Amino acid sequence: MHPSSHIFGNTELGSHCVLMTGAVVGDELPGHTVIGCNNIIGHHAVVGIKCQDMKYKLGDECFLDVGDNNEIREFTSIHRSSKSRDRTVIGDNNLIMGSCHIAHDCKIGNNNIFANTTLLAGHVIVEDYVHTGGATVVHQFCYIGSFSFIGGGSVVSQDVPKYMMVSGDRAELRGLNFEGLRRCGFQVTEVLD
Repeated sequence: MHPSSHIFGNTELGSHCVLMTGAVVGDELPGHTVIGCNNIIGHHAVVGIKCQDMKYKLGDECFLDVGDNNEIREFTSIHRSSKSRDRTVIGDNNLIMGSCHIAHDCKIGNNNIFANTTLLAGHVIVEDYVHTGGATVVHQFCYIGSFSFIGGGSVVSQDVPKYMMVSGDRAELRGLNFEGLRRCGFQVTEVLD
């Protein structure tokens, strides 16, 4: 723990985690925040705090579960669930760059890269190996399929199918995410089938 970093409430922190200066993990709310092993929580990031959902009722249990080997960069905010029957979940090996926001009840898979100021509203599902460009905004309840790419500055208000690339003020389908598939080891013959 670096100076001025804090852990609050019912919070479990796995081994080999680093909390940079000003990082805040957990909240004095019913429920809990669980952070796995080998995670880096960046400067002034807030992780596992009360959600911003108006339906949240003070006193309800709320939860956040974060896996292993995630890098959560500076000024990022990640909120707990809005209801006791749900939870916010982040998998393993994700890079969440500076000033990102992951709202209540989101489900984030593994090996994703969220560029700076990627904003996910409540209840968004992001599968695995998704990459967003900077300043991406995703509307609540959207589903983002594995191996997809969202271009910088996009506003996503509909689901993004697996393997696809979308971009635009209201993101439109632009075709297969060839570069992302190549980086993940897909062969040309697999992509063209």
